[in-house]
Amino acid sequence: MRIAVLSDIHGNIHALEAVERDIKENRIDRIFCLGDIINFGAHPKETLDWVRENCDIVIKGEHANTEPLQTLMRFFCQTPLP
Repeated sequence: MRIAVLSDIHGNIHALEAVERDIKENRIDRIFCLGDIINFGAHPKETLDWVRENCDIVIKGEHANTEPLQTLMRFFCQTPLP
């Protein structure tokens, strides 16, 4: 089984799309996300949607406990991430 481990995406959907191409080329079976999905980048909703649709396991990162990020998560997420 081939596993991709992602972290510190920070809303950078363009970099995430490049990683997605690499994941497909390498026939990855599962994707784990170690957190910090959004915070700095310009595409938080798209990034959250991608993680929700593609990652098998998602762990909360250290930025997830800050109040500004909690506000963003409530705004962009109808349901919490796993």
